[in-house]
Amino acid sequence: MDPFEKGKQTLNSFQVEIFEECLKRRKGGMSIPMGAGKTLLSLVLSLKQTTNRILVVCAKSLIASWEFEIKKFFGKSLKYEVFHTDKLKKKMATWKPKKGVKVVLTTPDIVAKYYKVHSINKYFVNYYTDLDDPFITIKKYVRPLRPFIDHPMGGGEGRASGGHPRSRKGMPAKGYKTRAKKNMSNKYILERRKK
Repeated sequence: MDPFEKGKQTLNSFQVEIFEECLKRRKGGMSIPMGAGKTLLSLVLSLKQTTNRILVVCAKSLIASWEFEIKKFFGKSLKYEVFHTDKLKKKMATWKPKKGVKVVLTTPDIVAKYYKVHSINKYFVNYYTDLDDPFITIKKYVRPLRPFIDHPMGGGEGRASGGHPRSRKGMPAKGYKTRAKKNMSNKYILERRKK
């Protein structure tokens, strides 16, 4: 049986409503109560929207939960593999998903490691030669607009292109003065902290 059909049959009426709304909106996050079936819903939605392999990045402690949910709802119809050092030991460098594997479970640490190993950072760092001195190379860091594995500050919800680092809510961070000038408690500060 097709894994999507098998998964869709197990959805209850509450989950079917969420499933249909997600398909209608075509994007967004899922925030539903604990035990409401986020794992099942995300798998069924992914199976509906793509024929490619699905990468699930979760905490190491949640991998066993994902495995249990896949076995519980899909049985043997949905093939998956765990891409982690605990499962593969020394085979990490040569690992390739087996034929027919639809879901790959891994952790942020493994993704970050392969991000570095495969030099994906070259898409975020540009090198320029100084016009005055050709022996000097200038390294310019191009920060992504959205939060990324190694760039949790991102660019403030994609609104700020570069500039000062911002939190996920768009508030300036990392050294930017955020204290109000007319704060009532200013009179109690005798000396400012030195950098």
